[in-house]
Amino acid sequence: MAAAPMPALGDRRQVRRRQQVGTPARPNARTRTCSRRCAGPRPSTPPCCIRGRWPQQRLATQRQRGKSAAVRGAGHLPEVPAAAVGGRPRPAEGAGGLRAREVAANAHLHREVCRRALSSSSSSSSSASATTTSTTTATITTTTMAAATTLVPTTIIAADRGASGPATPLTTTTRFISATTPETVYMYRAQSDVDYALENVNTADLAGLLWYLHNEVVTMCPRKYNITRVLRLKVTLFRPIIPYVAFDMGRCTVPECEDIWETQGYPVGCQGVVYGVVPPAWNGGIRGQWYSLPGRCPSMVNGNKSPECIAAAPGGACRKAEPNGDCSYHVEHAGEVRLDELTGIDNYDAFCKAGNMEYDSVTDRGRHFSFWDGKTNITKCRWRYEILLEAFHNKYPDLPATINTLTC
Repeated sequence: MAAAPMPALGDRRQVRRRQQVGTPARPNARTRTCSRRCAGPRPSTPPCCIRGRWPQQRLATQRQRGKSAAVRGAGHLPEVPAAAVGGRPRPAEGAGGLRAREVAANAHLHREVCRRALSSSSSSSSSASATTTSTTTATITTTTMAAATTLVPTTIIAADRGASGPATPLTTTTRFISATTPETVYMYRAQSDVDYALENVNTADLAGLLWYLHNEVVTMCPRKYNITRVLRLKVTLFRPIIPYVAFDMGRCTVPECEDIWETQGYPVGCQGVVYGVVPPAWNGGIRGQWYSLPGRCPSMVNGNKSPECIAAAPGGACRKAEPNGDCSYHVEHAGEVRLDELTGIDNYDAFCKAGNMEYDSVTDRGRHFSFWDGKTNITKCRWRYEILLEAFHNKYPDLPATINTLTC
């Protein structure tokens, strides 16, 4: 058999260049498989197979574009915690580094979802009823929760509502969230004194909010985005959750946002985070969540949302407490606590002018201030958690201190 001819010099250079850049010369087997799976009707398209490409193939493109992950909207929650070296916090990453980590994290979630979807499709010899039964009885983990298909069981931690003081979680259940079986939870948001519609924003539970405050807000004086208060929101969900997406000035900033809305609608997004430990460790900390609330015209920044865009992309917010069949969640205000009152600062302007600092990430302590000392000291973190929970309970005694917690 004759040997295959050597490629021309230009071809060899092209292959070498592709190898150096890391881009495959042609779609690999998994990409072709994904494209075939996406050949069906649009509503059934798995989120990983958007436009016949896998998220990891888009990662290099996103890095080259250098899209900034700088957060300009008040109270934006970062996607991925910054790592630490040798037990000491390292300086904050640049915007490009955060964007790359954000893309990688979302790509990992969607990649795992598609892997499971393809595996399930390849073994489709069983009946449709058996497939449905196995799906509804499966144990839901953080990764499988990202699927956000028609019906996804959601883990709900029920709180002790009979306690006179701050309640503690008692039981964990897994069930479906729908218009007929909604779920109501507390969410929190760090915000300035400016009020605006609570949609196309990121929120958190109590632990997730403390992580954000400790890592992004109180490390400068004045605080980032002039944040002055913690809002508590009573949010009722009428649809299953999907993976968390970041919002910046009212616009979704993760890749392929439009495809997410087209294939999955506008449900609440969710992502786990842990407060009180050094990343990437998870054990021993206070497990928290970050949430995303997609609203009207999520592809445009605030102030540029035209009537045509709003009509084409109505978002997931319900204008009334009762769902209309198309919306995903309803938000009600449930109180607020000012950070100065929480931490004991009498005059914040004078505090900053005197050269004080609430928290210095280099020394792991404040400057003439101690409330935020010990970012990874779990005892102090739990104390701050209880202090904030108690502050809401004391200010609003007629409202429950805690209600069910949505985990992802």
